[in-house]
Amino acid sequence: MQIQSPALVVSIHDVTPSTQAIVQEMMDDLKKSGISCCSLLVIPHYHERELLTTAPAFVEWLQEKQKEGHEIVLHGWSHLRPAAAHERLWTRWMTQHYTRGEGEFYDLSYDEARAKLKRGKEEFEKAGFDLNAMTGFIAPAWLLSKEAERAVADEGFFYTTRLHGVIDLKKDAPAFFKSQSMVYSVSSLRVASASQSHLE
Repeated sequence: MQIQSPALVVSIHDVTPSTQAIVQEMMDDLKKSGISCCSLLVIPHYHERELLTTAPAFVEWLQEKQKEGHEIVLHGWSHLRPAAAHERLWTRWMTQHYTRGEGEFYDLSYDEARAKLKRGKEEFEKAGFDLNAMTGFIAPAWLLSKEAERAVADEGFFYTTRLHGVIDLKKDAPAFFKSQSMVYSVSSLRVASASQSHLE
């Protein structure tokens, strides 16, 4: 990965069959603003309900987006992290409140992380994607344990990101490039709308 400055990367998280329509709408709006290419963060088995290989129309749409120059990025396996018994308060806040139970790679072991990464890659390969073109992995909510980060590198991904930077994984020692993410969340919009309705 070659880091250029200044640079802007627009990424759309949680791309799944059920979010396809709203993602396309967002991409159309971005194109009108002069942004013709973005990173699409795809979840292969969203919430263990939507499996990539069982959604052929979605796969065809994704492949068309890739041909148009958009980047397909692996974004976890299911996006879920079930609550565990006797968790520390900080862990519970991070995984159940901050991410609403979706910090999938937050505290995975190396083996657990690598198994999920392999399953994700296999699902994309079965769907007809060229894995050589899939160079990035971004964990749900950018939460990635150190052991999981090592697994991402060992699975051949060139880069990952955290909330405050990009990590180049191609070198012997990962290189960190500071870069602040600016986030817009449709769920935040729903909360804001609900609060406004309540005030009215």
